Amino acid sequence: MNIIRMIPIKKERIRVLHRAVWLSAVKSKLSIFILAVFCAGLFCGEASALPRTSKKARTVKQAQASGPECKAKLLIEFGSGEVIFEENSREALPPASMVKTMLLYIVMKKLDEGIVKLEDVITTSAHAAKIGGSQVYLKQGEQFTLEQLFDAVVVHSSNDASTAIAEHIGGSSEGFVDLMNMEAEALGLKESSFTSPHGLPPAKGQDPDLASAYDLAQLARVLIQKYPKVLTYSAKPVSYFRDGTFEMINTNKLVRRFSGCDGLKTGYYGGAGFGVIATAMRNGVRMISVVMGCQNGKRRFDEAARLLSLGFSQYKLVRFLEKGAPAAQAVPVLGGEKKDTVLTAAAEFVAAVKPADQPKVERKESLCPYLPAPVAPGTPCGKVSFVIGERELGAVDMITAESIPALSLTGKILRRLYLK
Repeated sequence: MNIIRMIPIKKERIRVLHRAVWLSAVKSKLSIFILAVFCAGLFCGEASALPRTSKKARTVKQAQASGPECKAKLLIEFGSGEVIFEENSREALPPASMVKTMLLYIVMKKLDEGIVKLEDVITTSAHAAKIGGSQVYLKQGEQFTLEQLFDAVVVHSSNDASTAIAEHIGGSSEGFVDLMNMEAEALGLKESSFTSPHGLPPAKGQDPDLASAYDLAQLARVLIQKYPKVLTYSAKPVSYFRDGTFEMINTNKLVRRFSGCDGLKTGYYGGAGFGVIATAMRNGVRMISVVMGCQNGKRRFDEAARLLSLGFSQYKLVRFLEKGAPAAQAVPVLGGEKKDTVLTAAAEFVAAVKPADQPKVERKESLCPYLPAPVAPGTPCGKVSFVIGERELGAVDMITAESIPALSLTGKILRRLYLK
């Protein structure tokens, strides 16, 4: 009886023991799993503690591996021509359509000299009609005014319009190219040589157009200084050709995106990369930036805008001289009813300077030694200039403000007697 009763008890104990063993095994496996996860966490934590390459560093490394994003950059202050920033600015590079800046300069110069007029009618040649790239699709024999074609060059960077203008002024594309190089030499553009009026890739056996960022900036500066009317064309976001049927979107996107931008010229072909000559004015301060050989179109505009912003952040416009302000000393008048006269400034003088440089600006007068009578009002007699060290910011003519008649014979005798 006791034996029979013990059997179920043993079975129950066996079941309990079995369950205990099973739970122990489960707990053991769970412990091993937790330990493994913990160790993995330790190893992962160590890995994350190791130095990693930042996203910025990776981007820089990739950029270095693929070369500079732009081959040359330059920023100048328009008034004085001071170089604010430069990077490889003196290397001669293919400027692509930025060579048209020289065409703009020559056209404006010929207009000023009266050699050509905006109303001149130009007939499209077979050669001009065949020029590719950016164009307004001129057909042989079509006629447009110089102003219409000029507008197409400035806004749309039209190669066929450039060629038609070049042939009209130079007699042929080759003749105009000779004129371009003569003007480049006269302006002191030492790293520039032109072989076309449009800037397209060179044909087989032809040398490429070449210019440095520095030369292009100097060319843009003299163009705007002498012929500011060119900005009325280059500032247009859009213009129209063929009686309004052909819409021309300005290739310089900064005229729409960057406050104060009103020019000047873009350029691109595969071997040259993307480039732009950009100019803008804010609060009376004008800056000119040039970027060349950029890897894409967005980069050229971003870099040009960045440079312009850099300039505007550092400079302010200061008035150093009022129109009519007197010179510091009088100038002798020989044989006049008055023995001397005080000169006055022919115009006001303002310049863009860094605030820290303003106290360093010196005024220097360089006046003529004397004036022979009779003296008429407005007669120039020297100048007053403003300099920072060796750099001249600019100068203003000094002129006479009054009329001084010559002494009569009696007056001369009396003066001699008086002097004696």
